[in-house]
Amino acid sequence: MRPSWFNLLALLVLLTGCIPQPWKQNPDVQVAKQDCTGLPQGEHYACIERHAVTSLNPEVCRLASMWVDDACLQAVYQAADDPAICERLYRPGVAKTCRAYYQRPAVDFATSTLINAGGAPGRQTLGYRVVVIHYGNRPVEDLTAWLLFPEAEGLPAQVRFQRTEIAPAQLVQPNQGRVYEGEITWETERSKHEIGALLDWAQIRLGWTLDGERQEKLFPLSTEKGPDWGTSVP
Repeated sequence: MRPSWFNLLALLVLLTGCIPQPWKQNPDVQVAKQDCTGLPQGEHYACIERHAVTSLNPEVCRLASMWVDDACLQAVYQAADDPAICERLYRPGVAKTCRAYYQRPAVDFATSTLINAGGAPGRQTLGYRVVVIHYGNRPVEDLTAWLLFPEAEGLPAQVRFQRTEIAPAQLVQPNQGRVYEGEITWETERSKHEIGALLDWAQIRLGWTLDGERQEKLFPLSTEKGPDWGTSVP
């Protein structure tokens, strides 16, 4: 009795499943699998990502669960600092995101600024909250920010921001931000309207180090990247 087409197809599928997939034979994958197997779920993923980033081998991310491996692939292409890594990513959607990432300039910032003026006549308090987000594709070191004021009697020419984060971080990775908050006392008889008009001319100066070279650039109070960004000086 001749085997049916259904039986032949089933046999073909079975034989195909027995053929080892090439990525599973990759030495980096095998090392990661050996080190990460048996760990709790959170530690298991962290272990896989660590091996993938260390080896710069996207194939290691296949050991992570589907969809979770997207984050693993992102960590790999950002660590690679090489656009050629995009062609090695096995998920087309992540590969597309990778190419867009490497089309960004090495250093790019956006700022969001909120300044409030209030207090008694003759003595104003300027409260500020500034968010600086690094949108480049390379990490920068020693990010420093100043608020520069237009010339006015009793108003400091510049104020250096102190970060509000508790844990210091020398490196600022792409898509990471810094939040700065504080108050400035200003002895002035100017009205709130005059203060607001004056502060419209304020600027932010950012300084950072990239590849050992110190750089600085002036920014307006806000450089918009999306609908939620804005400047307010009531």
